[in-house]
Amino acid sequence: MKEYKINPELEKCLPPLSDMEFEKLKISIQTQGYDEAKPIVLWKEYPDTIVDGHHRYKICREFGVEPSYVVKSFESLDKAILYTLHRQTEQRNLTAAQKTEIFEQILPLEEKIKLEEEARAAQLKGDNQYTKSLGLPGIPTLNESKKVAVKIAEKAGVSPATVYRVHAVHKNGAPEVKELMSKGELSAKAADDFVRIVPSKEEQTKIVENGGVEAIKQTVSQKVEHALELLSEKPAWEEESTEEGKRNQEMFWNYNNWLVIRRMLDKLFCPNCGCVDLKLQCCGMSIEDAAKIAHDKTQAAIDETNAKRKVIADE
Repeated sequence: MKEYKINPELEKCLPPLSDMEFEKLKISIQTQGYDEAKPIVLWKEYPDTIVDGHHRYKICREFGVEPSYVVKSFESLDKAILYTLHRQTEQRNLTAAQKTEIFEQILPLEEKIKLEEEARAAQLKGDNQYTKSLGLPGIPTLNESKKVAVKIAEKAGVSPATVYRVHAVHKNGAPEVKELMSKGELSAKAADDFVRIVPSKEEQTKIVENGGVEAIKQTVSQKVEHALELLSEKPAWEEESTEEGKRNQEMFWNYNNWLVIRRMLDKLFCPNCGCVDLKLQCCGMSIEDAAKIAHDKTQAAIDETNAKRKVIADE
């Protein structure tokens, strides 16, 4: 079997196959032979270079199966990458997170190719003024970023909330968490919940290494159960009529309300821009952070009061 080249730029843009998907593809090729309706795409301008079909090519080499090929022409690496990304959306059963990650690559590539083609057309016409006006785009403003997120959501067929969750995981998640999401083994919501609950990337890595996806789900579940237990327990100071008791009681029920709001955030996003990072008008703090502070203060008040009562009981 002839050996073909793999361009790392083309290969890295592809969402990785999950272990189950890869094994399923291996068994299919090994037992049923190669599906000629899905030929491996080669790059005409760069002979023997694979554009699409990297996973299938590697499996065929492993089992000595000769695949079918088709040669296509691409003017640039950007256009080859764009073709490959679109093929992924057509051929694979992708999760919402995977679709989001693909279209986050597609949209800026399409814009870049469009600008380059317009610049070339202008140069042919001798319109130097047009080419001089072209340049690198500036840093997007918050409103521009929100518009981009909404556009990605529309193209990918997902909600804006999913786009923001994927962004949050890419920003705050450990490489192991991001890989599970990219493979489709972990949903964007589950990954986002996990990185919010476990902010330390080192701790995230330990949890994934010890138990994978199931450990992530268990960690999130335990955190929710702990919060519910906290609310179901009758605080030691609930019956107290002192000022401290009243203040603590108010703090406790304030947290109860914050927890209700936090649950709503799983399905709540701004109807105007799709942003899930909602903030308080009074101080600019995110609702997520406000709920965490309410939780921490309430837990500290409960621990302090219970400690005082234990001292009294011991005496």
